Amino acid sequence: MKQIFKVSTDSLRSCPYCRNVDVGGICFEKGINHMLSEHNYQIEHIGTETIEGDLGLFHTTVAILSVED
Repeated sequence: MKQIFKVSTDSLRSCPYCRNVDVGGICFEKGINHMLSEHNYQIEHIGTETIEGDLGLFHTTVAILSVED
């Protein structure tokens, strides 16, 4: 079974395996690299996403990663 993990520039959160490593937000690139090198995830998709915030619509960058269980 594949595990899917979404990394986005709009939210900073911790790695689900290493709670002391931040992924997403300002750590977008670092987080993707961490998931690839430390947890053997692979990139399924990188693109933009339009979401609604307090000030209206804005664009974020997302990466969808996966790993086999």
